[in-house]
Amino acid sequence: MSKTGNYYHAGFRPQKISIENLLEIIANRFNVSIDAMKSKSRKQPLADIRMIYMALANDLTNSSLNYIGSSVNRSHCNVIHSRMTVNDVKELKIQFETIKKELV
Repeated sequence: MSKTGNYYHAGFRPQKISIENLLEIIANRFNVSIDAMKSKSRKQPLADIRMIYMALANDLTNSSLNYIGSSVNRSHCNVIHSRMTVNDVKELKIQFETIKKELV
């Protein structure tokens, strides 16, 4: 399928925001440093912020799971787990949807 000369394939989403910009937006929104998001800390508030970030990055960018995970020193498995957790936990899903609406 062609759209203004660009060819789209199944699963391709035009990139609306970069990983770096999204990381900065989420860090500022939750008042944490980017270094804290990239840290090894497993404290729940920080882990929740990281999960929201990874789920948003997965939804709003064309970046691979590996690239998204490595942006916060995690693996692609963490991105998959984040996506499922954000969908399952009501508080996280509400925050995810609110931020997504603001960014789109």
